[in-house]
This record gives sequence, structure tokens and C-alpha cells, in this order.
Amino acid sequence: SWATYANALPAGSANPAVTLVGQRLIILGGRNIATTFTYNHQFNVSGGGTVVSGAALPSARHAPAAATVGGLVHVVGGCNTITCTSYLSVHQE
Repeated sequence: SWATYANALPAGSANPAVTLVGQRLIILGGRNIATTFTYNHQFNVSGGGTVVSGAALPSARHAPAAATVGGLVHVVGGCNTITCTSYLSVHQE
């Protein structure tokens, strides 16, 4: 069955990237109708659904891809409000 965490994130977001680090879902970037975000929300899947903010992305992006390799979070591509990027950002979580 599905568990739903109403208002689990500080703000709604379309097209974020998501990756898993340990027991935390890392939710990166995204956008709403007017703004593209640098969000880094970290949802603790084993801690009752608590959310903390991590280091913001270096640039606002929606629809990037993300993967975790060796504890490093890699965020690739994505678009801002005008153009799409070829950026690769790497962060130690």
C-alpha cells in the first residue's frame, strides 16, 4: 500500500531530480509556474518522513537527472527558465 506524507516538502515542485543517499531521498531543483529552483530537500524515509534542507544547487534547474555514486550526488543537465544546460554538478552529502 502507499503511504502519503501530506505537505512533506516545504514547497511544491514539478520536475525535480531525485536520488537516494543512505535512507534519505534527495530532491533537487524543480520549478513552479513562475520560478526554477535550487532546492535540495532531504526526506528521511526511515525517520518518520522528516525533511531538512541541504546545500542548494549551484544553479536553478528543472528536469535534471541525478544519481548517487560512492556517496557523491551527481546532477546532470536540466533547464532554467530560458535554456537547457550541459552542467554536471557533484556534491558530497
